[in-house]
Amino acid sequence: MSARKSEEIEQLPGRRSAELIELREKYVTHALGIVCPSFIERAEGEFLTDVDGNRYIDMASGIGVNALGNRHPAVLDAVRGQLDRYLHLCFGVVYFEEYVRLAERLARLTPGDFDKRSYLNNSGSEAVENAFKVARYYTKRPKIVSFSNAFYGRTMYALALTGKDAPYKQGFEPFPAEVIHTAYPYCYRCPCGKERESCSLECFDEIYRLVNDVSNRSRIASVIFEPMQGEGGYVVPPEEYVKELSKLCTDKSVVLIDDEIQTGFGRTGKMYCAEHFGWSRT
Repeated sequence: MSARKSEEIEQLPGRRSAELIELREKYVTHALGIVCPSFIERAEGEFLTDVDGNRYIDMASGIGVNALGNRHPAVLDAVRGQLDRYLHLCFGVVYFEEYVRLAERLARLTPGDFDKRSYLNNSGSEAVENAFKVARYYTKRPKIVSFSNAFYGRTMYALALTGKDAPYKQGFEPFPAEVIHTAYPYCYRCPCGKERESCSLECFDEIYRLVNDVSNRSRIASVIFEPMQGEGGYVVPPEEYVKELSKLCTDKSVVLIDDEIQTGFGRTGKMYCAEHFGWSRT
């Protein structure tokens, strides 16, 4: 038995989970890490029950996606109703109404009083990469600006955009080119060394210089920005920075990609985190 497997099993609360860890060790790749080495048998609301009968409070919520808790009655009713009709049709092969109705709903919910269209993706990485593809196609420019400590996913371009080397990027180099990283506005640990009380948004000066630099001018397609960083440590930027960034992108015809994969929907008290910074739905 490997040292890693022995350590995991010693931490387990029961025999049944230990048996399943043995199978996991044999048949599942080690590329998948684990936070809590226990196997869940049932979930209800905010509670999880494992195969040994131990009960836990679900603090992860499926990495933030179970905003209504596990097995919410309204969600279960919707799933059962859909199962009775059809499951897993490809919208690229045949149309179905639910896709269009969801896009219509998203257009009403998303900030901005302009026409909107949606394209649904399977994951955050896929959404990020397609957003950049759209920005490149629209602007006919090659470059994108990302931020330190940002996390955008595990596919290659999403990794290139990620501003956090360990543990995500190590061993996977080289990454796609034309990605520029700049400091995220983090007042508690200011990248410019300023005291919080004397913040003068000097961190904005850095991205302003990047966008206006002769080597980047007319070559930046987009800036991808988390209105609150998740993997970076739950960092909330100054409202003035977000407003200045939005204005800069508008002035330079740069597409501003609002990445709310970790903050939406409703996790910050509003449907979209950007609404805290004045990006209204009307």
